[in-house]
Amino acid sequence: MATQKITFSLPEALVRQFARQVPPRQRSRYVAEALAWKLEERDRILARACEIANRNRQARAIEQELGALADPARHTIFPEQERVALAYAEAITTATLVPDNLFDVVKQHFSDDEIIELTATITWEICAAKLNRALEIEAQGICAVRFPGT
Repeated sequence: MATQKITFSLPEALVRQFARQVPPRQRSRYVAEALAWKLEERDRILARACEIANRNRQARAIEQELGALADPARHTIFPEQERVALAYAEAITTATLVPDNLFDVVKQHFSDDEIIELTATITWEICAAKLNRALEIEAQGICAVRFPGT
């Protein structure tokens, strides 16, 4: 197994206790085993939480909606008005201009005030996402996103 040296800070009292109780030649192995155990424990806790959530009907419904977001036009899980709003959000996010035919459909489902509010919300989220990336603000775990292969 390849190894890599890392440096981290610990409270002084913990360092003294560690130095007293763990012989110098065993410290790297001890820390590596402790970290591996802690990561395995975290994985077990997350797996258990997923098992519990998968038994919950509301959690399954939310999971289905999140899965359907990859191609909302194809899924009937969303009402027509929501599919239109999602298509509009996708166009604002990915295109330079919203196609006229899409905007005509948006106008069929939303009032002028609703279109303004929807547009403001979508563009605010885009702005917030760009701000977070620029400042390297990490996700807060509010919306779990699965990536292919994970």
